[in-house]
Amino acid sequence: MEIFIFVSAMKKIKFIRQRKHSSNCGTVALLNALKIAGYDVTYKKDAVRLNKLCKCYDGILPENFDEAIRKFDGLDIFPKKNSFVAPPIKLIDEHLSLGGFFVIGYIYKYKKQIRRTHFTLCIGKKNKKYILVNNTTDKTISYIWRRTLIKMLRFSDLECGGSDVWFLFKRSN
Repeated sequence: MEIFIFVSAMKKIKFIRQRKHSSNCGTVALLNALKIAGYDVTYKKDAVRLNKLCKCYDGILPENFDEAIRKFDGLDIFPKKNSFVAPPIKLIDEHLSLGGFFVIGYIYKYKKQIRRTHFTLCIGKKNKKYILVNNTTDKTISYIWRRTLIKMLRFSDLECGGSDVWFLFKRSN
């Protein structure tokens, strides 16, 4: 059974789930990343302020998320500018094995035609499944297969080359 040490240390963290019928998944991903980094954040106390910081009014753009996440000193973010677009799964696995976590902003089809973007946090890997926070509205923690993550990373059309990924580490003091 493959469980990274970092994941078991995070079991003490009470992660935040996106409220149903809201479009602030980027804010929730940022709140959860900040929880891992040691910030004392809650949805009730910090969501409105972070929505403004992320410019999240009816959804969020990757460039606005990028700008917002870089304002917090408790996170080491890679790459240093912008995000990775559709990084190879090998790089994802290597990052997780080093104790890192990442935010992914991916595009999916809704009702077979409408494109939507969703931001979620990956906190590790257990056996052959990746552990995601706030990937669905009915569960805070969900598990997805490797092939599903690869599809999330690679989904593209004429306007985009794949999903945006921010590799994160908790900054040591």
